[in-house]
Amino acid sequence: MDPTDLGPGTATWLGGTGTILLGGFLWLRRFLSKDATDRAMDNADIGTVRRLNELLDSERLARKDAEARADQFAKERNELAAAVGRMEGKIEALTGAAQRGKAANRAAMVLSELLSRSDARAGELAKYADSARIAGLACNRFVDELSSTTNSARP
Repeated sequence: MDPTDLGPGTATWLGGTGTILLGGFLWLRRFLSKDATDRAMDNADIGTVRRLNELLDSERLARKDAEARADQFAKERNELAAAVGRMEGKIEALTGAAQRGKAANRAAMVLSELLSRSDARAGELAKYADSARIAGLACNRFVDELSSTTNSARP
């Protein structure tokens, strides 16, 4: 069949139609591949947001636990400080009495031992509070690094 059988200019409009169809298919292919890429990026972003939320939730729980323990240790420290104050008063009262007898001297020794034990316990509490603070700061740095990594991965 000859293209001129359909009338004059048939070859031109057939060629133009073919070119338009080819261009349309190429555009559709490009559009659909771009849409698939966008969906993949959105899915990756959703996964990253979920992971960040999980990390933030675990960090919040760890922080609550550390704060509760720090509060408990602060309470114990305050109780020990009050006990030390009472013991110091008793030691001062017993110092004069210690000169009168060995029994008072023994009481002063017991109070001195209690004072040294309470001081050691206060040191342990301070070490724990320091380690809880360090863990909290490390967790904050981890979340900050993860956030900056996620933000830098976005186009």
